[in-house]
Amino acid sequence: MDGNNTAMMHLGVMTVKDPSLLPRTLLPVIFHHTSRTASRAAQYTEPLPPSIGPLAFAALDVLGRALLYPNQLRPSQAIKARHASLILEHIEGIWTWTRHFITTVVDIPLEELDLQVQVYVHSDLEHTVTRLLAAMMDHEPLCFRLLSYPDFMPALARLSVHVLDSRYRHQESSKSNMMNAFAYLQDKDSHLWRPQVAEEYQKLAHLSVPLFLKPFTGARRLNRELFLKGIAELITDLALFKNFYSSSRRMMGLLLKNDAARWLTHFTYRASCYAHYYSSDTVDVRKRATFITILFFPLEFLNDAIRYFGYAAIVQVLQNDFLPAAINCIINFVRIPKNPLPEQLMQLFDSISRYSIYLPVMKSLTRRRLIVDNSELKKCLNISRDPPDEGLRRALAGFLVVMESRRKVKTAFDRQSGGKFCENEMVGILFSGAS
Repeated sequence: MDGNNTAMMHLGVMTVKDPSLLPRTLLPVIFHHTSRTASRAAQYTEPLPPSIGPLAFAALDVLGRALLYPNQLRPSQAIKARHASLILEHIEGIWTWTRHFITTVVDIPLEELDLQVQVYVHSDLEHTVTRLLAAMMDHEPLCFRLLSYPDFMPALARLSVHVLDSRYRHQESSKSNMMNAFAYLQDKDSHLWRPQVAEEYQKLAHLSVPLFLKPFTGARRLNRELFLKGIAELITDLALFKNFYSSSRRMMGLLLKNDAARWLTHFTYRASCYAHYYSSDTVDVRKRATFITILFFPLEFLNDAIRYFGYAAIVQVLQNDFLPAAINCIINFVRIPKNPLPEQLMQLFDSISRYSIYLPVMKSLTRRRLIVDNSELKKCLNISRDPPDEGLRRALAGFLVVMESRRKVKTAFDRQSGGKFCENEMVGILFSGAS
């Protein structure tokens, strides 16, 4: 099969249908076109070096497809371990070619990328590389070996940014591949990979921050039909966003500097306005679970932001429709069992109550008139009793007490100052026992 691209692709299709062909038939062909030629790849700056490049690309393509194992044909863990042990002997050559495709296509600025490569090669190479990496990382021995290469995690981080860049052509599943690749890392020691990812994200901050925020900044411009149509796709964007912001405190800070709390609170409010479409008992369970997940991710981010940056994050949250969003979530979803939203909402209400003693938070509560009408919050308090969600009920009750206290402070202040704002006077009233 030496030099026969079509035959190799045909063998790959046969292996997808019959995984037993992988160890004895397909892998020797793949190793022949990757390990044997890897040392020559470094001599070239073009994506597909003559003769060896197209064959190496085809080899990685069929390997990625074969290692995905269609669910109905998924082998036992013992067979997967056997496949991994065979690949492990040749993984350095496979990684060398994978890295070559990344550095000659993904890492090239758009203005320097050959037009022919942009149009005819880029999306296929990117898709093949992301699929192969996700497939290999589902095999623990291969995942750990890849993590041992110092240039592996930086490359994976760059890929996770690159698949979001709309200036390039992409196949949609490239984003899903990156989501899966990072998912396989979550149970690995974070010291093996997270610092490298954070460092790479920081180098790309000028590009990565706006790209990871784009699903939220762009959502405000969508009408209802387009917003709801894109719900399922958002799961991938949100998972990649979480990998980004959780990589380091510095990344979280950069996001907040770019108004991330504002955008995600506004996004949560926008999504929560459509909650009634998914709260009915007649709605497909999977669709409802997807929608709840869409709400869960931004609420989790807001809690993490507060954990890192305290009242500075709360001020952004309060100024961007958090309470209406929370009320919509509680009214429509708190009664649904095995639902993660009440826990996130409980934490947010607890945090706002705890930090309300800080002047910037108190000013946000009063200036946004959040304390004027709390009838909807009292309605939520009643809802949280049936069925009982003790944590959320307690947090809401505490928050209502805080709101009443701040209302009294604001009333006393207005009476004394004639409505002219003076920070020192308001603080004095707060601590004088006006509550």
